[in-house]
Amino acid sequence: MANNSETASGPPAVPAMTRALLRQICKESGQYETPALNDKLYFHFRGFTKIENLDNYTKVRALWLEGNGIRNIEGLDNLKELQCLFLQQNCIREIQNLDSCTKLVTLDLSYNCIRRIQGLSSLPHLNNIKLAYNAFETIDDIRGLAECRALTNLDLSHNYIDLGNSSENSSDLIWPSAHGEANMVESLPEGECSFSAVPCGSSARAVSLVPGGCDAEARQVQSDSDWLVNFIELLRQVPGLTCLYFHGNPVIRKLSYYRKRIVAGLPGLRYLDDRPIKPMERQASEAWVNGGKVAETAAIKRFKDAEKMQFTGYLEDFRRMQVRRSGLALVSTDILHPTADAFQQIPSKIWVAPHSEVYS
Repeated sequence: MANNSETASGPPAVPAMTRALLRQICKESGQYETPALNDKLYFHFRGFTKIENLDNYTKVRALWLEGNGIRNIEGLDNLKELQCLFLQQNCIREIQNLDSCTKLVTLDLSYNCIRRIQGLSSLPHLNNIKLAYNAFETIDDIRGLAECRALTNLDLSHNYIDLGNSSENSSDLIWPSAHGEANMVESLPEGECSFSAVPCGSSARAVSLVPGGCDAEARQVQSDSDWLVNFIELLRQVPGLTCLYFHGNPVIRKLSYYRKRIVAGLPGLRYLDDRPIKPMERQASEAWVNGGKVAETAAIKRFKDAEKMQFTGYLEDFRRMQVRRSGLALVSTDILHPTADAFQQIPSKIWVAPHSEVYS
């Protein structure tokens, strides 16, 4: 006979953010049961699908909601002191309803389904936003970044951003200048492909002069350059940007000299993708843009020579300090240990009692 105590049950109920449950979670995590006393809330990995019942948590500055099934950004109108909002690993499709969070500094929306950056114009203090692993596809999808004037750290890695339609623009900003090296395309015979013959120091305009059957390749190179120009111009509208993560996007594989061109185009950038931008790399990249490979090599040599001279100067200063220190050490020995020096150097001046006084 089957066990009648086991009854058929459907899928487990989705937990809701009820006031009682929120108080219980606060108690379990060492927070206050009184909502207005909490400045941090840990509601991550709870299976919530909707943000609600947070009206009384008016003093919260940091809110963790990652790892849930949240579909919409909502229910944050009373959290006017909120500075850090963590919504990664959810099901969010749109950035919205953040107008009341004017003090927001950090926003993490990684691992969601967002297709367009928008709704950030009301966040004047936002300086750190993470949008990795979303669904951005073109440069138009990320133009909303221009609204984030205070942004310093931006993570757009591992999206689907690829070459798309972009307005025509000059490629002088990202390709080496024509005056850096000789133009090698004008004298090519009819039908010969010039892309492989053009040195990295020649300009992108030279590629557009390719005759014969290489027009498609030339147009592709010009399109790549225009896309990167537009991308750099977009990021230049964020004047304080110092850290950019853009790796993992398909467009990276199609852009020649991607890192050099980004470094040269964004003078304020200090960290790009997997490593920092060091001073020598910046000088070399800027020289490459202005004069090609020859100028880049010369810039690297100048930097290393200057670094060597600086190190030599430091070494000479250290040696002079050693000499001064050794002289002070000899003087201090005479001052601190006069008795020992007297015994060792001038024993004739040491007073000794006469023999008669000792045995009298």
